[in-house]
Order: sequence, then C-alpha cells, then structure tokens
Amino acid sequence: MSSLSHLQDLMARVGPAGDLLIVNEYTAERLWHIGVEDGIEIFAELDEDRDVLVLSADLGAPGRSDPQALFELCLRTTFAWLATGGLRVGLDRTSGSLTLLCDFGAASLTLDDLVYALKSFGSRSVAWRDLVARREGEAALPPDSLSDYTILRL
Repeated sequence: MSSLSHLQDLMARVGPAGDLLIVNEYTAERLWHIGVEDGIEIFAELDEDRDVLVLSADLGAPGRSDPQALFELCLRTTFAWLATGGLRVGLDRTSGSLTLLCDFGAASLTLDDLVYALKSFGSRSVAWRDLVARREGEAALPPDSLSDYTILRL
C-alpha cells in the first residue's frame, strides 16, 4: 500500500477515533484540513519525496512591536528539534505570520499514533498562538532552558 493510500485510510477513520470535529481531504494536493476541536485547526500534507506527513498550524502574527525575543524562541525551538519531537516554527515573509510544523513518518503511522499526534500538536499550537499573540507587558516568554517548557515537546 502506498503512503498516500495508507494516509487516506487513516484520515477516513481518525475523525471518529479521535472525536475530531472535521477531516476534509483535498486529494489533488495530498492535503487534509482537520478541526481537532473548537478553535484548533491543523493542516496535514503528505510530502511524498520524504515520505512524511507534515502537520502545520497558523500561529498568527506577533503581537509585540519588537518580536525579537519571540523570534529567538522560535529559532531555539527549531534548533532543539530532538528535544521538541521535531517541532519547528516558520515565518511567512508575506504576511508576517508564524506557522508551527512537525513531521511524522507516513508509512509507519498507526491510527493511535495519528490521533495522539493531532491532539498533541493541536494543544501545542494553541499554547504557541497564545505566546505569539502576547503584547508588551504581558507574561514573559519561556525561560532560556527549553527542556522544562512542556508546550515545546510533542
């Protein structure tokens, strides 16, 4: 079975198994739009060349007028990919919006793995959205040590 067929089968079953709101497939793009729960929206895209399922979630544009500390956190998180389970944060140069991303081996995913990945990634995306939206004077960004900051790990 190809990775695409395998993922199509999993995505057809993951909604009820994970009690998800919606799973829409866009076959030509090898893309799924997933509503994990109210306010948590994830995109899953098959990268056939690397045989990985890439999860992504829009985090919005930084709420701070000087986002340097936030951008440093994004770079530290991406650099610490092993400690974070592969999480990385990208910047859309056109909109200035940040995106949370993580890859999963497509061929080896089980239904339970996919449910866990979607739920965990979804909760991390909410926490990251809150960090990105913070304005000056609101709670500080996480400490320099990423190892103790649980929203960074899957």
